Amino acid sequence: MFAKTYDLSFLLVLFLAGLLLPLVVPICLATYWTWLQRSSTRLSFRPLHPAVVLVVTLAWFWVSLLLTSDPGENNIMLFAWFGFTASLALSWFAIAASAIQIIGASAWTAVRRTIWITIYLVPLPAAAYLVALLAGQEYLPLKARFELSEAAFDRAVIERPLTSLRVGLFQVSKIEDVESCVFLETGGVVLADGFAYCPDGRPTRAMRDSPPDILMYPLNGDWQNAAWWKYEIVESSY
Repeated sequence: MFAKTYDLSFLLVLFLAGLLLPLVVPICLATYWTWLQRSSTRLSFRPLHPAVVLVVTLAWFWVSLLLTSDPGENNIMLFAWFGFTASLALSWFAIAASAIQIIGASAWTAVRRTIWITIYLVPLPAAAYLVALLAGQEYLPLKARFELSEAAFDRAVIERPLTSLRVGLFQVSKIEDVESCVFLETGGVVLADGFAYCPDGRPTRAMRDSPPDILMYPLNGDWQNAAWWKYEIVESSY
């Protein structure tokens, strides 16, 4: 993703670098710690380093945000996410049980035990709360992801490539004109969900009251002057 998008948006480059750096640091710490402990015990009996917990939690956090910031829902991805989340939750309870054993059996001071257990147990609930908070806002993750990709979308509207391509942080599978708008499908091979560029106003099929065939929402919140819209086709006969 980094290699394919660096030339489209400098802001996107900064975002991807900011995403990767927090993952690199704990991985390096865990690797160094494992190297120091290489001769003391067998690998299978070594305790899990807190950096590993942090890396897995960050991975779950970003995958969750990506899923909540897609215009459409991919059932396969959602199924994989539920499996990932369930496995992570079970692992968290296993770590919690180990933490309780540490409280009773460890010779550490109370302060040290509290800090160590907090490092293990706090990241996942904190990440879950943050995902729920962001997802509860009106299209906030989607808007943020689109803003990082807006320059690439503007370029796609001008160049109009004929094949599917990655546009910023999205995969666009189809581009088609609908009246005076340009619709960019981000899911399958037919127009169903995605983004629409409508500088001259929404198409008539999105203005009906009973109900409209195309549901649209302005990405900048301005219903009168928005150029980019999130859309969803609600009629399969399109």
